[in-house]
Amino acid sequence: MPEERNTKSQRQAAAREKARIEREEHLKKQKRRRIAIQSGVVVGIIAVAIVIVVFVVNIARPGTSSVSAGPQNMISDGIVIGADLVAVRTGAITASTAASDQAASTPNRLVVYLDYQCPNCADFEATNNSQIEQWVTSGEVTLEIRPLSFLDKSSQNEYSSRAANAAACVANYEPDKFFAFNTAMFANQPSEGTAGPSNSEINALIQSVTGSTSSELSSCVTGGTFSGWVADATKRGIGSPNKFGLTVTGTPGVFFNGQAVTGAITTDATVLAAAVSSAIGS
Repeated sequence: MPEERNTKSQRQAAAREKARIEREEHLKKQKRRRIAIQSGVVVGIIAVAIVIVVFVVNIARPGTSSVSAGPQNMISDGIVIGADLVAVRTGAITASTAASDQAASTPNRLVVYLDYQCPNCADFEATNNSQIEQWVTSGEVTLEIRPLSFLDKSSQNEYSSRAANAAACVANYEPDKFFAFNTAMFANQPSEGTAGPSNSEINALIQSVTGSTSSELSSCVTGGTFSGWVADATKRGIGSPNKFGLTVTGTPGVFFNGQAVTGAITTDATVLAAAVSSAIGS
């Protein structure tokens, strides 16, 4: 019966070989499935990363639909103040107007870039504010104030950014009181390296100069409503040239009819007066 035993042995060996082949095929299928799943996960991660990068780039790019909401009456990142200290009304800043200067053709326009934490800006204010007020009130000169915020490092509580946000809030809700607000902010400027006024104290100052008890204005200051605009406007404002074609490397940055006013503008009022008189011919 040896042939029968050999045949049985062969059948067992064939069965074992078949089982081995089936196990290997099963393992191969499992491996292919794992690779497919892992590849899908990697592709998904890459796709999400691309979406995130595009989103961040769009936020950072001025003039796109992701521009941070800005205040009314500051469509060119500044508030324009005319005769009798009345502010020019505009809509809120949008993606299409974020880098446009719609008041560029205004004759005899004095543009001042400032930071409420900047000591030199306070000196400029103390030296020139009286004559600027006279020029603007009479209608001889139009003033545009463009707040920036890059001196938070000189404050213990980010006063530079919070003050610029407060300026935007006043421009939005009490634009005709902006000149008085601006004057009061520099009169109460904190020393560098110290903690600036709290939001509640800024609100108290605003109420004292505007007489407004608006809860919307108060909430705008305490809630940092325009903090995104503050960051965007600062990026647009600093440059050689900046988004408006002006060279601003620090504050105060002062321009009359598009020309930079330089020299001892923070200590000598005759410097600005001479620049203005020369430009308007009087």
